[in-house]
Amino acid sequence: MQHFYLKGLSPTSIKTELDSTLGDESAPSFTTIKYWAEEFKRGRMSCQDEHGSGRRNEVTIPEMVQKSTKQFWMIAD
Repeated sequence: MQHFYLKGLSPTSIKTELDSTLGDESAPSFTTIKYWAEEFKRGRMSCQDEHGSGRRNEVTIPEMVQKSTKQFWMIAD
């Protein structure tokens, strides 16, 4: 998508190009293409996910051991 956007194609033209290249089933939806065209217009130049807020998706081993041990003793009591 970025390639087509940089070439100056509109979201409609990008959708047509991707449909003909990838097929209707594999190409992103028009809504997705419009979203990314707007993101590129704002200056974003990567399709990589941005670092989001919220809970971490990883824990350290000592944390896990401590939590598991605490839960074990709560069950044992």
